Amino acid sequence: MAVRKDNPPSVATFADHDVITPANPLHEAIVQASADDGDPVARAEAALAQLSAEFAEWMQTECQRLEMARQEVVRQGFTKETHAELSWAAFWIM
Repeated sequence: MAVRKDNPPSVATFADHDVITPANPLHEAIVQASADDGDPVARAEAALAQLSAEFAEWMQTECQRLEMARQEVVRQGFTKETHAELSWAAFWIM
């Protein structure tokens, strides 16, 4: 089966609705690894090991940011700005 190089969006029309399937350009992101690239899993594990040393400090910083955002909500109320900061701080904790 040949892989299509063009992937245009399509629309399927039914009696009570339309289904729009967008173009998927992800096929352009796929590249074949060469033997010279080494083991990608080993490279990913090495990167994670390097990050793990920094994780505790990073998490402490993010928890402090979340607590400061919570305190601002208590002090100022739930405004557009305090909501945005609280949401952003909580997003990075997840």
